[in-house]
Amino acid sequence: MDDRLQELINEIKSLKKEMVEIKKTTGRMDGHIDFVEGVFSIIRIPLMTLMNTINQILPSAELPELGD
Repeated sequence: MDDRLQELINEIKSLKKEMVEIKKTTGRMDGHIDFVEGVFSIIRIPLMTLMNTINQILPSAELPELGD
């Protein structure tokens, strides 16, 4: 029984370490998402203007739509 208990304790410790790594990774991803959203908020209007101009020049061109 002691061996099984020790295995469970070791597994819990391992899971805790993995959780710490996951938190670090998601924290970095949150920072990246904030960066991308910030850049897009700055270039959104010029990008939309450019796309509208291209659509007027090449009306048959199918450009992907950007969501908010």
